[in-house]
Amino acid sequence: VVPKVLQIPVPSRQVPAHTDPTCLLWEFIPGQLQFLSQVLGVAGIRFTTHLPPSAASLSTIICPPSADLNWLSFPLPVVHADFSPNPTPPSVGGVSLPGAARQSPGIFQLPSQVIAFLSQVDQYCYPERGRILNVFGLQPKTGTSTIAFGLANRAKNSVFVDASCSLPDSFSRRHSPEMRKLGFPAINNFSSRDLEADLLVSRLREILPEVQNTRFLQLYRTNSDHIFHIFSLLVRAFALVVIDWGPLDSVERLNDLSGQTLVVRDYTQAAINRQLLLQLHRQRIPIINNRVPPRIVSATSVNQSFSVPHCRELKRLQDQGLGTLWPKSLQTKLEQLLRNILAAAA
Repeated sequence: VVPKVLQIPVPSRQVPAHTDPTCLLWEFIPGQLQFLSQVLGVAGIRFTTHLPPSAASLSTIICPPSADLNWLSFPLPVVHADFSPNPTPPSVGGVSLPGAARQSPGIFQLPSQVIAFLSQVDQYCYPERGRILNVFGLQPKTGTSTIAFGLANRAKNSVFVDASCSLPDSFSRRHSPEMRKLGFPAINNFSSRDLEADLLVSRLREILPEVQNTRFLQLYRTNSDHIFHIFSLLVRAFALVVIDWGPLDSVERLNDLSGQTLVVRDYTQAAINRQLLLQLHRQRIPIINNRVPPRIVSATSVNQSFSVPHCRELKRLQDQGLGTLWPKSLQTKLEQLLRNILAAAA
């Protein structure tokens, strides 16, 4: 059973998706600024020492405990960093900070607490904002992986996660079997167990392999705590996380999933798994009918059903390792499908 993704307790203020998260270093002396700039630079976190014309572009403020923040006119996360050799406990009823700025998590002693400090800054810079699409197949070989990758590939700032195989042996291969099946033989088999436990979101998007318009990650799913941690990172790093879980064995498996769930079925094998299909309809789980004839019109939203036309060229292109040459018509259809799915869940 896959646990739900943790809700990270950060202030409600969200950084606009088009804006790079930026920290303001405030009221530090030169030696302290040098240390902070080196630490944040290695972590890939942007920072400035000057108040920008529009303070709304800032994601957080890093300052000493004694810093005066009375100029702050809107809620903004504050991280206190203390370089004192003998720090004094924070006073009660000190500087009055507006709104969410009061939610500062205490004082980090630097350099000894640098890891915890970076983790907190990372959470404030990258709050949870991503959406999750869990994609299952009604039976094997229904085109689940193709649909899942296609949806991720048509989205901005997305990641495609292969969770279809739980056997550790699959991670010893040089290239990902999932990407090879989709026609990308040169994609390295990068799994979630390659990620460090203290990995920061600021570096995650640079580490994951790039596949056309999306990123790729093979999920190591034998440990529920590991899955929990990886998902908590992904929903902060990407706007859309599309997970290919492989064939669906029972509807009960869907109860503990976060995000939206989609089930792919092969239109040519509609008679298979009728009982499971009926349960999905009862729970209003959206169904993607794959390989439908072009003349079939997409069903109404009342039935929670979508259709993808059969593309005769696709299998040949995938078998030849030409995953970058998907037909434009199919890519357009998947882009439209993604818009409809996200709109239906809004």
